[in-house]
Amino acid sequence: KGITWYLINDLKRVQHICQAVSPEWQKSCFSNASQEIIEEGGGARASVRRAVAFCDEAGTSISKDCVGQLLRQAGYFSEKGSAARSSYCSQLPLQQNESCLEMAHQ
Repeated sequence: KGITWYLINDLKRVQHICQAVSPEWQKSCFSNASQEIIEEGGGARASVRRAVAFCDEAGTSISKDCVGQLLRQAGYFSEKGSAARSSYCSQLPLQQNESCLEMAHQ
């Protein structure tokens, strides 16, 4: 996760690093980087969109897990029923929207 923090503004480089590691570590690399994108952006709409786009760069099987990790982050940034939660969840792919809106605050 530390590497992605240092390179958060150079996501193409982070993507290349994540793709270069062994297949069993790629999921963790993409998921950690996507979380870092949101943490650095404080959960703002632009950071969520950026994180989802980064997950999409991972490829189909990893992308699904990566976005799932973003779904779990919803409770960290906003309370259930809040405008912030609606804003966060609206940036996730449609199939995660309902689950996102229902996540408990952590």
